[in-house]
Amino acid sequence: MTTTIITISDNGVVASSSSGETTSEPVTVKPKKRRKTAYQAKYGRNFRALKKKHPRWSFKTLTTKAHKMTRSQK
Repeated sequence: MTTTIITISDNGVVASSSSGETTSEPVTVKPKKRRKTAYQAKYGRNFRALKKKHPRWSFKTLTTKAHKMTRSQK
């Protein structure tokens, strides 16, 4: 397969052709990072404090208590 590449520059038009297989690699775009909200930061601190104080509590209990603490801190 022959590929013709045409470039336009200040000096004029330049055409070049190349033969062979051309491979197009997918363009990788990094996803936009999300910012941590104030609520998420407070919740994280509360969750870690509860986890340290009560290591045997289940995740459900810890999250419920941490959310309740976070809502009451506003």
